[in-house]
Amino acid sequence: MLSLWLALGGLVGAQAQSEPTRVFVSELQPENNEAGGFASLMTGYLAGELDASEELSVVTAWESPDFGETTAVDYLLSCPPGEALGCAYVVADRVDARYAVTGSVEAVTGGNQVHVSIIDVDDSREAVAFDVMLGVGDDQRFAQLVEDMLLAVIAGEQGALTDEREFTPDTREAEEAQREAVARQLAALAGEMGEVSDLSARGERRIERPEYTMDDLGQDAAGDATPPWELVGMSPNEYLKFKNSGMSVSQWRSATAGRRGQLLIHAGGGVMRGGLDTQYEGWYAIDPSTQANLQAQAWQSRTLSTGPVGMAWLGYGLNPFVEVDLGFGVAAGRYDIHIQQEIVGEDVIPRDGQDFPQQNFLLGARVMGALVPTWKARPQVGVGFVYVLGEGTGQNLLPGAGTGLPSFSGSNYGMAQIRLGVETSLSPRLDIWVALPVSFLVVGGEPQLYDDGQPGAIRTYEAPPQVPSLTTGVELGVMVRALGKVEEVERDFDLPD
Repeated sequence: MLSLWLALGGLVGAQAQSEPTRVFVSELQPENNEAGGFASLMTGYLAGELDASEELSVVTAWESPDFGETTAVDYLLSCPPGEALGCAYVVADRVDARYAVTGSVEAVTGGNQVHVSIIDVDDSREAVAFDVMLGVGDDQRFAQLVEDMLLAVIAGEQGALTDEREFTPDTREAEEAQREAVARQLAALAGEMGEVSDLSARGERRIERPEYTMDDLGQDAAGDATPPWELVGMSPNEYLKFKNSGMSVSQWRSATAGRRGQLLIHAGGGVMRGGLDTQYEGWYAIDPSTQANLQAQAWQSRTLSTGPVGMAWLGYGLNPFVEVDLGFGVAAGRYDIHIQQEIVGEDVIPRDGQDFPQQNFLLGARVMGALVPTWKARPQVGVGFVYVLGEGTGQNLLPGAGTGLPSFSGSNYGMAQIRLGVETSLSPRLDIWVALPVSFLVVGGEPQLYDDGQPGAIRTYEAPPQVPSLTTGVELGVMVRALGKVEEVERDFDLPD
C-alpha cells in the first residue's frame, strides 16, 4: 500500500490541497432478498467513511432532489435490474457530482459478493469496476478499499492529458501510456487489498440513461401497488414518455401544458388566390331622336386574382391541444369598372374601363389545434369561417347621371376554411408558423344583377363570370403566448410512436 501511494504522492498531494471532490454515493442494489439489509447498511456506512476523507465531499440519495413525486432513494431502489449504473449516473449528474460510487450486493454462502463501479460523471464513463467478497467484520476494509480506489481514479484523472492540446500521434501515445500507468497502479492497489477480482480500470463502457420500457410498464400494472402513473395523474402512455424524458413532474406538466390557459396572439401574412377582385359592367342604350334611355343593364361580380394578405388572430387555449380564435385581416385586390354606351341604330364604339385598388376586409373565427404539444415542431390543423367584405361602386366610381345604371353595395361572401401547417418554438413565449389555408365558398358572393327598360335594346351585354368557389394560399407568421405557465424545457424527448 505504501509503495503505491509513494508512486501517486504528487498527484494525491495536489488533490488534497484543492477543494474536496464532490462524489455521489448511490444506494447499493440488492441482487437477492437476503442481501437487502446488508446493502442498506453498507450504503450508509460507506457514505460516512468516504465523507470523513478530507479529499472527498459526499452526497447521498437522501440529499438529492426528488424526481417529481418520487424521491431519489425510491428512484434508485426501483431501478430496473442491470441498470444500476445508469440510474446512479442520472442522480449524480443531477447533484453536480464529478464521480459516483454504485454497485450491487448478492448474499452468498460465507458472506456477500459486492460489485462496485466508480463512475466518471463528466465523461459519462465507468472508470473502475471490481468485485470483492466480504465476510463478517470486513466493513472497514471494504470502505478503505473503495476510498483508495476512488482517490487513485481521481488522481489519475487529474494527471491525465486533456483534449485541449493538439491531438497528434505523440499526444495519443502519451495519453495511452498515462492510462496504462493508472491501470497498473489500480491493479497494484487491488493486489495489496486482496480478494479483489474482475478489476476493470478506465473502461470504455459508456453510460446511458436507463430507459423505461413497455415491459416495465406491464410489470408496474401487474403489481399489487397503485400504478405510478395514477399517482401522478397520467395515462400509461404519457407516463412512459415522462419516465424517459429526464424531467421532473412540474417540468413535464409545463411541457405538456401546450395551449392550456394561454392567451395566443397570431400575426402573419402571405399570398392569397381567390375572389379578391370585383368587376362592374354596365350598359345603357339611348334613343337617338329623343336621347331617352331605353334600357340599362349592369352586374357586379367577384373575379379570380392573387394578392397579398395579412391577418391577426386573438385566441385562448382551451386545453393543451385546442384554441379558439377571432381574427381580422386585409387582402389586396382591384375594382374594375367598365360602362358601355349604345346608340340605337348606330355602330357600338367600345369604351375603355378603369380599375382602382380595393381592400378586402376579412373577419374570421376558427378552432385551431396542435395535437402533439410536446413536439418541438408541431403539426397544425384548424377549421374556421372567414367573411370577406369588399368595396362597391360607391367607394370607386359612381355611374354618371343619365346612364340609368345602379350603384351596387360591396360584394361580400363567406368561406369555410381548413388550415394545415406546422409551428415551432423559438422560445417558451414565441413560436413561428407556416400554414396552407384552403377555403370554400359557402354563403354570398353571387353576382349582383340589374336590368331595367325596353328588353333587347342593348346589343353587347355579356353575362357575369362564374364566382370563384375555391381560395388557396400560403401564410407565414409568429405566435406570442401570454398568460399560462411556461418553462424553458427541451421538447425533443417525444417522438412519433
